[in-house]
Amino acid sequence: RGIYLGPVPFGYFSQTSLMKELMKAGASEDLARTTAKRRMPLTLSLAIHPDEAVIAGVVFLLFSDFHPSTRKVVNGLNTLGLLRRGRPWQPRDVLNLLRDPKVAGWVTFDEEAYQAKRPSSAPIHLQERFEGKHEAIIKREIFEATERLLGVRSTAFYSGDSPS
Repeated sequence: RGIYLGPVPFGYFSQTSLMKELMKAGASEDLARTTAKRRMPLTLSLAIHPDEAVIAGVVFLLFSDFHPSTRKVVNGLNTLGLLRRGRPWQPRDVLNLLRDPKVAGWVTFDEEAYQAKRPSSAPIHLQERFEGKHEAIIKREIFEATERLLGVRSTAFYSGDSPS
């Protein structure tokens, strides 16, 4: 149905993650719960986290300049002081973000794993895509251009700083 159920991806927050963020900032649990419910109805699976969304955009911009080096992107982000949820970026973090279809407004599904009643073992970037109910952070044209640079949708994608 286009609703994402799972860990909150970078660039977004859920009602629960918003509540935790408000409590960390000093709000009482009741106030945080009420505010989170008002700002983020349960019918929405994800909402854009403004600060993280800007950083996600910077990641895609840096990658377009430095491809295929995730290491250079990491160095740029960390030099700028742009943290990933309170910690420095690593190449794997950048690669995961660049490959995550949720930032382009899609949700993914592994029908084969679902039918077999087991968790999916397919990488998220290779699963079937469906229109998500959440707003995209990155334009699909940019996301798809990044996929082409990474070779993600092919069977010969790489998982490092340089293609082999």
